[in-house]
Amino acid sequence: MLTALALAAVAITAQPLVDEDVLEPSVQNEVDHALGRVPTNEVAVSDASVAFASLWATNGASATDRAIALVSSQRESGRWEFMGKDVSPVAARLLRRASGYAEPPLRLSVFSDHVEDIARQEGIPFAEAARKVRALGIEGVDVSQRLASGKLAELKGAGFSVACVVGWPGFEKGYDEKACEAIVALAASNGCSRILLVPGFYPSDVEDDGLFAVMARRTNRFAEMASVRGVTTLVEDFDSERAPTFGFARAKAFLAAAPAVGFVYDTGNFVDPGGRAEDGLALLPRTRHIHLKDRPADAPRGTCAVGAGVVPVAKIVSSALDAGYCGWFTIEHFGATNMLDCVTSSARYLRSLK
Repeated sequence: MLTALALAAVAITAQPLVDEDVLEPSVQNEVDHALGRVPTNEVAVSDASVAFASLWATNGASATDRAIALVSSQRESGRWEFMGKDVSPVAARLLRRASGYAEPPLRLSVFSDHVEDIARQEGIPFAEAARKVRALGIEGVDVSQRLASGKLAELKGAGFSVACVVGWPGFEKGYDEKACEAIVALAASNGCSRILLVPGFYPSDVEDDGLFAVMARRTNRFAEMASVRGVTTLVEDFDSERAPTFGFARAKAFLAAAPAVGFVYDTGNFVDPGGRAEDGLALLPRTRHIHLKDRPADAPRGTCAVGAGVVPVAKIVSSALDAGYCGWFTIEHFGATNMLDCVTSSARYLRSLK
């Protein structure tokens, strides 16, 4: 393969293309072969993948030079490595861009709570609401631990995969071993590898350093227990002053105190504490799930269809994909009084992103 690439490079040098960003056919063939060899398993974002993406974003190479360099550095396994980590999703995205290929569609999910809202607001059975949402091309569902088992069965019957389980363990009160095991069992028994934990809350809006440490320690204990069953535990930048992960600084500190825990990047929640939605990009190496939430310009805690507010959703999605994120994007509209319209508009907008 390297010999073929070297010859292609010579040919391109000897016979320059009119457009240097259009691959010469022999190089395109090598790119297609390389893309066909990329493993399909999900790879977690890491410091290495973020650094690898940044390196390629700033090196000024032409499409042809990028393609030749990337194809020649692909391992026999079909993977690319950088700093000892698998960065294959980043390399594959770079090759698709060099070739002008379309990106795979986003893996969209929605909260089970939203399907319940649609059923109630539209006056239709839950199963019908599930079918309407599934028809929008939304394949995943973030399931609350509080969801009735019958409704979960109806969601799965409509063709949904469980993208994430949301658990509320109340760690400010203690660590209930059986309750924690039940949350993990809900995920594992439904083929789900992610749990979003909302660890607990302070008794008031005043931050409590002691309770913060306790909740971080209990969350890390939960994560270590869940990992034995192949389930990753996550926390998000929760939009309540009483939450130990409210805002960028608290979320970052919590992750530092709970090293076994990953992150759910909620795009709307960083806006609320006076920050910017893009602040969460700094936590991409720990990000394992993304909530796409938008905010109206006149209501920092309000809700609107994704793409209709002030959050730069397209930029965040693109940055996450560039860094190698290949997980779910969950549409979030808690509090919407026209949930079906919001979800429909959000799905349409997200499908339009290039």
